[in-house]
Amino acid sequence: MTLIQHSRNLWEFRDTCNVFILKSDRDALLIDTGSGAIMRHLVDIGVDRVDWVLHTHHHRDQCWGTKSVRKSGAKVAVPEFERHLFDNVEAHWQTRVIYDNYNNMNTFFSLGENISIDAILEDYSTFVWKDYEVRIMPAKGHTYGMISLITRVDGQKVAFIGDLMTAGGNLYQLHAMEYAYGDLAGVEFTMQSILALKRENVSIAYPSHGETISGVSADIERLEPKLEKLANVGRLFTSGWNTGFEDWKTLRKQAGEDFGSPALGRPIHLLELLHRA
Repeated sequence: MTLIQHSRNLWEFRDTCNVFILKSDRDALLIDTGSGAIMRHLVDIGVDRVDWVLHTHHHRDQCWGTKSVRKSGAKVAVPEFERHLFDNVEAHWQTRVIYDNYNNMNTFFSLGENISIDAILEDYSTFVWKDYEVRIMPAKGHTYGMISLITRVDGQKVAFIGDLMTAGGNLYQLHAMEYAYGDLAGVEFTMQSILALKRENVSIAYPSHGETISGVSADIERLEPKLEKLANVGRLFTSGWNTGFEDWKTLRKQAGEDFGSPALGRPIHLLELLHRA
């Protein structure tokens, strides 16, 4: 476990995931918590108190230490479409099919116990802490409700992207692209998310695993053709089952739509449609 200083007020702690620390004088905001071991090292960088924890997604490598961090007085904010996998995850496990299950969506990597939360991070909203304005961007792909957090730190526009991608233009996990048995819906969602990130023109992206991404646009351009090839390997099934439609052909068209434009209003998330049905 290593502390890395990226700029005057931005630090990284290598743990079960990369934990990022934004400083404001002697207060801090954490992006994900990993095992929670960061709390023992904050004094080394002049931090007395953690005000907030912002989570990029629900996987337990990101947040299994959050309960202990919260006991220190920190508040917790989570993505709006994964809230139930934090504060109601025990119900998730009680209703999850275990045997004869062909749906291997990676919610199996959720926490085991509920965590109290204090705020919801809504897509396209802004979270304000001290002098930081953190914009919430949907980054679905690795999970269906993951978010990226975009802000300015020490004069640079940066993005904390969870497990959307890794340095070199790669996916962190291939199996996470399979949302249901035999589909690759995560490929299309990832394409949408990386192109939305590309339009943000951030200087640096900080993933939850691996090294810092300094050439963000270049690495996104490396990942794009890989996703197109992957979409040809299996079905996306975005058009439904047994339709005969080669839905991989829509990957680039779907990704090119400006679904993140404020002028279009707040887009409707897939989970909202399911909830309304």
